[in-house]
Amino acid sequence: MRESLRLRVVRLGDQAERLAFLAKYIPKLPGTGVVYALTVADVKRIADWLCAEGIHAAAYHADLESNVRESLEDRFQRNEIKVLCATTALGMGYDKGDVSFVIHFQRPGSIIAYYQQIGRAGRALNLAEVVLLEGWEDDEINTYFIESAFPNRGVFEAIQARLGQGDVGSINALVSHTNFTYGQVEKAVRLMEVAGAIRREGRRYVLADELWGFAELRSEEVVAARKMELAQMREYAETPRCRMEFLARALDDPTAAPCGRCDRCRPAVAPSIDHTTTLRALRFLQRHVQVIEPKKMFPAGVFAEGRKKIPDAEVLEQGLALGVYGDAGWGKLVRQGKYHAGRYSDELLEPAVEAIRSMSVVPEWLTWIPSLRHPELVPDFGKRLADALGIPALACLERTEAPEQKSMHNASRQFLNVWSTFRVATSPPQAAGLLFDDIVDSGWTLTACGVLLLRSGASRIVPFALASARPREEP
Repeated sequence: MRESLRLRVVRLGDQAERLAFLAKYIPKLPGTGVVYALTVADVKRIADWLCAEGIHAAAYHADLESNVRESLEDRFQRNEIKVLCATTALGMGYDKGDVSFVIHFQRPGSIIAYYQQIGRAGRALNLAEVVLLEGWEDDEINTYFIESAFPNRGVFEAIQARLGQGDVGSINALVSHTNFTYGQVEKAVRLMEVAGAIRREGRRYVLADELWGFAELRSEEVVAARKMELAQMREYAETPRCRMEFLARALDDPTAAPCGRCDRCRPAVAPSIDHTTTLRALRFLQRHVQVIEPKKMFPAGVFAEGRKKIPDAEVLEQGLALGVYGDAGWGKLVRQGKYHAGRYSDELLEPAVEAIRSMSVVPEWLTWIPSLRHPELVPDFGKRLADALGIPALACLERTEAPEQKSMHNASRQFLNVWSTFRVATSPPQAAGLLFDDIVDSGWTLTACGVLLLRSGASRIVPFALASARPREEP
């Protein structure tokens, strides 16, 4: 265990408090360091916030081109960047001996991953600060990564059953005939091919071993082990013992002993985060709108076996979501309105109007996505929003009874669940319209309804939502 590391855990209430902590704490630290986060969206947001606070920071993640990542690594190596905000894309291969701090914005999924990441710090220093921030969403994000990393039994059995019929074999076709994501089906197909259960013939897959069983993969054991690792990370955060000793014992180090430096061996003063900085972070989150990118292709299996291009005249405009569901920005008000108050607060009107007026396409009318389960919630806010914008509110769409959209797990099912149950009840004006929903996740509800409105005469459709579902990105 590296003796230069001083470990500390700080529990904070929400993302605004975590951002405020970074803004107050990092300037006090010498040298350069890394802030790790679980998602690409968080990494980008943290970097933007630190830069806004006058701290030279950059976002580093797997979505960047390799030459961009290499440039960031070089600049960080030369101490031209104070903070590298990174996902796990900044891995063990990167070596910078004078990293003086590593801060985790959320709790990682395992002790091994955590120790590897804090191992970036203090390699050539006598003292390096290591801080773990944690809060309510950590387990939610990590659990999602665990459960999506390895397909469950149902995915394998659905593929096996479908291939047993002998008439469908491409991955796109398998996705469209099952209620699983493309990623889950693709992973399952690769694993079954390696295991000899299926084989590829041209562009299609066929059964190679009809007696093959899911139990041979032992994936449920892998998922259970990862959940135990997650529980161990929670235990680390809550342990009353020396943190370094805890890590050492968890990693089977026979020399495990109290370090004398961590916040358990030598209690640290609780962080002082002033209300002004927290409020500034809250305002930052409230201004950090989420872009809703227009879909350019219909899902596989909807109008063709593969994906089919959406005609240019039926592509929606780029839209916006006011924030991220549940976040300290406007996301908390959205959650409160949907599941507690039963009505969205007027406090959301002004920022919604400001966001809509910042769009390149100015809507001349507004309609909304109707819901059978909450029939008044979205129309009520939609009418107030239209009134604030000074445009008419029209009930253009209606829906028949259908399964909840959140029970649809791939693009094909999500699109068809909307396409087959919504209809245009009132023809829209031949002008640009705002299509409003409270929460956007996959984007297929807005896309399918938008196409219906465009086919019925609307000239352009601009999607808008109060919140996007929490981003599901690289672990």
